[in-house]
Amino acid sequence: MEHFLPTGSCPPGAQEERDLSLGYPCDIETFWVSLCDPGHSLHGTARVCTLSTRNLRLELKQNLEPGTVLEVELDASGRVFAPIQFARVEHIRPQPNGLYLADCALFPCLPEEVVKVLLAPDLDSYPLQTPRS
Repeated sequence: MEHFLPTGSCPPGAQEERDLSLGYPCDIETFWVSLCDPGHSLHGTARVCTLSTRNLRLELKQNLEPGTVLEVELDASGRVFAPIQFARVEHIRPQPNGLYLADCALFPCLPEEVVKVLLAPDLDSYPLQTPRS
């Protein structure tokens, strides 16, 4: 079965590009599946520990290769409708606790409104910057 991945850039007015190591701290439990594995046997749960409109950082139990494309469910709690996102693993590094941190680029970008809801209730602690005009 072939997977057709969305292409294109972020909509005009999207938040300016951030370094993959930057984003807003969060603690969101999620589920992911690798699209690079035809049988979808490479999947698991993870914790989103940093989120922005263009990037996320996942804490995983599995080591993944850079370039791996994932489907990521960003809000399993049902607080907000966040469609399944595609994320490309850009960097991954092992941690002393045996887990892995994966910096991923999201495509398409998440709408800023969805990021705000996902970051709640800590939104006041991490206000989103408005785009430059």
